Amino acid sequence: PFGKFSGGRWTPTFSGYYLCCGNVGMGGIDDAEYFQVSIRRNGDNSSGNEIEGLVIKAPNTGSALAGTVSGILPLDENDYVSLWVYHDEGATQDTAVGRTHFSVTYVGSSF
Repeated sequence: PFGKFSGGRWTPTFSGYYLCCGNVGMGGIDDAEYFQVSIRRNGDNSSGNEIEGLVIKAPNTGSALAGTVSGILPLDENDYVSLWVYHDEGATQDTAVGRTHFSVTYVGSSF
């Protein structure tokens, strides 16, 4: 195996380049509010550590939205990646069952 998933984090078992993909579905986002999905290395949102998806603006009240993000990150054995979701709904929102996914695939030792 190329890594392990625990506590909302995926950690590689060896260094290399990894294709990280995420999709999040979420309902109840109201008119003109925003939603965005990202993948972060070590929880860091600085340049080079975060892959950002498009910012999606809800078209009407109670919108069910889905955001997708993917990209390649270099990872060492002491790194981890995790899927993040931002919204400005104003209250906690649950992700949609069956519409939220996260995958990591080893690409190679050089890119």
